[in-house]
Amino acid sequence: MDQKPLDQKRYEEEVVRPLRGRTAQLPDDLPTRYAVDARMTGPEIEKRLREVRAYWTNKARSASHVGQVCQAFLRADERLRGEHGDQLADPAFWRRRRRDGDRARRRATDQLAAELSGFYGDLGLLTREQLDAAAGAHADLEADQAEQAASAAGLEVVAARELPGVNGASGVSRDAVRTLTDGLAAAGAPSVPALLHPEAGAFTLLDAFSATPAAPGGLDLPAVEARIEAVSRGRDTATSGPAKHVLGRLRTAAVQGVDLRILSLVLLLEPARAQRAAGAVPSGLVRRLEAGRLAPREARRVVVHLLAESTAVAPTDPLTELRTLLAEGRPVAAARLLAVLDDEAAVEARRLLEARTREVETLRDEASAALRDGRPDLAEQKLRAALAVAADREDLAEELAHVPLAPVTGVEVVPDGAGVRISWTAPPSHADDAVYRVVRRTDRAPRDADDGTVVADVAGARFTTDPAPPVGRPVHYAVLAGRAVGAARSSAVAASVTVVPPVADVEIVGEPGAVVGRWRAHPDAVAVRVRRHAGADHAEVTATLRGFTDTTALEGVEYHYEIAAVYAEQGRELVAEPQAGHGGVRADSAPVTALEVAPEQDGTEVRLRVSWRTPRGADVEIRVARTPPPGDVGAVLTARVVEAWGTEIPGVPRTRDGWDSLLADVPPGRVHVAAFTRAPAGRVRGRDAGHDLVPAPTQLRAQRRGDDVVLSWVWPTGVAVAEIGWSGGGDRTTRARYRDTGGFHLPAGVTGAVEVCAVVGAGPDRSVSAPVVVAVEAPARPVRYTVAQQGSRLRGTRECVVSVPPGQGSGSVDVVLVASEGRVMPLTPGAGVELVRHRVELSSAQPTVFSAPLPRMRRPYWLRCFSCGDEVALVDPPVSALRVS
Repeated sequence: MDQKPLDQKRYEEEVVRPLRGRTAQLPDDLPTRYAVDARMTGPEIEKRLREVRAYWTNKARSASHVGQVCQAFLRADERLRGEHGDQLADPAFWRRRRRDGDRARRRATDQLAAELSGFYGDLGLLTREQLDAAAGAHADLEADQAEQAASAAGLEVVAARELPGVNGASGVSRDAVRTLTDGLAAAGAPSVPALLHPEAGAFTLLDAFSATPAAPGGLDLPAVEARIEAVSRGRDTATSGPAKHVLGRLRTAAVQGVDLRILSLVLLLEPARAQRAAGAVPSGLVRRLEAGRLAPREARRVVVHLLAESTAVAPTDPLTELRTLLAEGRPVAAARLLAVLDDEAAVEARRLLEARTREVETLRDEASAALRDGRPDLAEQKLRAALAVAADREDLAEELAHVPLAPVTGVEVVPDGAGVRISWTAPPSHADDAVYRVVRRTDRAPRDADDGTVVADVAGARFTTDPAPPVGRPVHYAVLAGRAVGAARSSAVAASVTVVPPVADVEIVGEPGAVVGRWRAHPDAVAVRVRRHAGADHAEVTATLRGFTDTTALEGVEYHYEIAAVYAEQGRELVAEPQAGHGGVRADSAPVTALEVAPEQDGTEVRLRVSWRTPRGADVEIRVARTPPPGDVGAVLTARVVEAWGTEIPGVPRTRDGWDSLLADVPPGRVHVAAFTRAPAGRVRGRDAGHDLVPAPTQLRAQRRGDDVVLSWVWPTGVAVAEIGWSGGGDRTTRARYRDTGGFHLPAGVTGAVEVCAVVGAGPDRSVSAPVVVAVEAPARPVRYTVAQQGSRLRGTRECVVSVPPGQGSGSVDVVLVASEGRVMPLTPGAGVELVRHRVELSSAQPTVFSAPLPRMRRPYWLRCFSCGDEVALVDPPVSALRVS
């Protein structure tokens, strides 16, 4: 072929530059190093060697990284010339080196895959930098082979990213981390998203906030205020007070522009960083993050990026630590360090402490002057500024507790069903520790905190509710601001409202021959008026305080009902806002008589496909539960009984060939599915079906390490127990034991088919997945042999004699005798020249002996035997017998 000259620029980019910093261990890939193609002839190879050596010699004069690599290439080239001589121009030599290099790279790929699986297997992913660092220990690996090793280990390669920490761009101080972490623990919440959205499941934070199932809001100011309102409406518990305090601090942070997603992530990361610095393993870090309700994949992503962070901690001297304490606003703690400082450092420390003390005392004097001038808001501002630079001064906190707050503004009271919602606006001087007392009277506005009935003491929020106010007459509410510690309160700010509660829990149901209405009226209501509308038809319907039965309604007509509660107030009538409902006379509906369920697994997740035939004109809902449904097929159940039994499967059914179907996400285990037809009197029970919904393990593998066989698999989501079975036996393991022992170790001697099943529950609630099966091969039988030389080399009668001792099992095996020149022992039959092939009967009572003439070979060379089957492993004699020097 017409050989092109060496492309030096491409050679430098693809071969030389990637070896920067790796000259101590050059790759053994000689064809790539010398740019030799397998199709080159002898003269073409000699020309290429001259081109490459000339390039090395030219570049080696430079002190750059390229020059250092070329110097290493020249040193290695000198050794290769001395070892192989004229063979370097032989195409056969380069073909052998290409084959040997391919095998070496495959071995290195397998070894790297095992290393990656051992360290990153629990995470399932690693960064590009971590993969490159691990591959750097294998000189023969190329970039695409490192990718193959990661794929073989079941790992995803992700881009590295910087995680937020305290201070810096996150805007989160270490003091805020300590305070919020303690507050969340007292509130019984493992994380900020768990506090804001207690009904949501696992969540993500790295790229954006999301939750599964979806949370009804994000991580922003409206979400915080909605949660504050929900906690304030709920009953007081041991955790509601701390929760309100934490929510107040989150509200302040959101108002100040802090990204609550970043704040939430930092609060999860800092304890994990501390655990990692203490030596925690990756799986332990993942468990800690999952305990905070971080989604499993998200937790693994976070840990991978944590492992890439530097853990070096710079030592600090006492004076530097003192400066840090002063910067954190802790002069009392800083003063304790004076005892360990030398004379020169102590002088500087006293100067810093005295300057901080003067600053604090100046602010205290200004606060006292503001109080004398009747400006409590300015006094509070000065004392808080003093606390900002001396947070551990208890006397400052005590003085602040006795400063009255400025009054609230904009008090608003509005009816809220049968109750009242009271809200107000706090002036900017109010901090997170402000506590608001709400008091009510019916004759006049309250004047102080004890003048009337106390409705609530609210911390952090700016609203509350009065669930049971007096009805049908004016009610006056006053709001007074105070502190969590201290008795000083602001002046009262009042507003009034008259509550006329509407009826609640309106339910309109159609029954054969009538429409029935039910509701709940306030105890103070004297009557309930019902008006019916249907096009031009308007009629009054007789009703009691609890409901009506409209027997004049016509079948097939949809009616609109307006229901209004009536109250009496000093001889006059008060009518509440009407509540609306719709209904009509309907016939009973037919039950569902055909229903089927089947699992659909996608990776480690499994969902349930429910299919049914809908009766003509019926309105069907599908529900799922852990227990069988109540009643028999065709029974009419109340809506309350059906809703208490199971959860409705959401979604729009897909219709095909007369069957409707839905795909349901349900937790692993035994589930029961039932169809219900909506009817005027409730729900008509249809067919039901039960199913053991357990996802099966995936990626089951059996790896033999000598006599030991280790099973490995990917655990399904939500499964913690697996059962393993084989011919004549079985066992079970937990997810924790599997992780601690690096897989499941089969007992010695187990071969053939082995199956693994996932298990959820125990006893009568035990559910098992479909089995996955792997074949375990029997270990190769060891067979010994010897090699020896006999005859005369000068006469050309030199031959190699192989002897296989008797009594080494049953059956037969083909044995190949190979000769190979060079200093490296051949590892495969293809690495040398085949001299002879002979079938050996292992059960023979006599030694099996065969021989082959030896060709002329340059010393050193090797004589080694290989078996042609996987069931037998030849045991080599000592190296001194294999190598001929």
